[in-house]
Amino acid sequence: MALHSVYKEIRSLLSIIHVSLSPEKRTLYPTASRKSKFKIFTDLLSWYWKYREVNHRYFLYGMDREGFDCHRSHIGHRKFRLIRDEMNKAPSFCNNGIPDYLAIIRDKFVFSRFMKSCGIPVADDLALIDRKVIKWIPSGKTELTSEYLSSDITSGEFFCKLIDGGKGKNAFLLNKKSKHLRINKKTVSIESLLNKLSGKWVLQEKIVQHQDLNLLYPESVNTVRVISVNTGSSVIIFSAILRTGTGGRNVDNYSAGGVVLGVDVINGSVTEYGIHNIVSGPKIVKKHPDTLVNFTEFEIPMITEVCEVIKNAHSWLYGIKTIGWDVAITNKGPVLLEANDQWDGETIMLFKKEFKKEFLQHHNQKV
Repeated sequence: MALHSVYKEIRSLLSIIHVSLSPEKRTLYPTASRKSKFKIFTDLLSWYWKYREVNHRYFLYGMDREGFDCHRSHIGHRKFRLIRDEMNKAPSFCNNGIPDYLAIIRDKFVFSRFMKSCGIPVADDLALIDRKVIKWIPSGKTELTSEYLSSDITSGEFFCKLIDGGKGKNAFLLNKKSKHLRINKKTVSIESLLNKLSGKWVLQEKIVQHQDLNLLYPESVNTVRVISVNTGSSVIIFSAILRTGTGGRNVDNYSAGGVVLGVDVINGSVTEYGIHNIVSGPKIVKKHPDTLVNFTEFEIPMITEVCEVIKNAHSWLYGIKTIGWDVAITNKGPVLLEANDQWDGETIMLFKKEFKKEFLQHHNQKV
């Protein structure tokens, strides 16, 4: 065995030992009967042998609870990504090479234009912008970005997203009132905003979310992440979660400190608890940390309409097997914000009990 391989194995073993230490401090379920430290260690070891990765999500998934079979409902993150990506890049109907259908959804501007042409409700794109120029939609009028930002006669409120950004990274709310600029409610200079506009961005109209979701948390647009699978003959809804922001932040992503909850796609109810991603580690919460809305009393409005819009949208994207959709809900109905072929299974596996079995079946893999 090569020296670097030996080093990797030793490093992984040390990481497994580290993860298995102090389970009483790491657990998210302190009142539940817990496995012994030795059993936790052997669980982590068997996971590593099976998937060749350290299971850093062991406690997040509650695998430390007595009677929990860590291999039954969950799958290694690396294997999950390999299967997901392999299925999404090889449409079976294509005989003359493999077109890059993924480009349609990986560019946020292209995605919204394509969906709108198919009659799917999407967030309105107002302009494309970078450090040099801003190009308005649909007029095509172009002007210097610096001149627009310094103009006394223009105002507006926009949600700004990198056309190829993900997980809410770098997205921000821009408020322009004459020459006065604010990003996420903080006053900024023209120079600092121009420095921030590295790459190409899309300016979208600010979404006004449904009143029920606004009561849950008003600072961000709280979105439903829905996973769909195109079987070839139909589109099915695989799973869904609700994401909500916290702490005054204007994004709802779990990775940005948000709360995530499981969703019943039949009636719109959410799980009685959510997982809050805080600096000290994930924490179970039964109420929203800011608004104190009780999750057992909350239902997502228009969940049936959400699922129907997604099924229709995915039917037009027939070259992509599985997609994670971010959906905002307004008083008028659902609006698609973006689609992700590289959707993350981590938060879905938090709440879907038969994730492994159903995911492998839908992706033509042995259970």
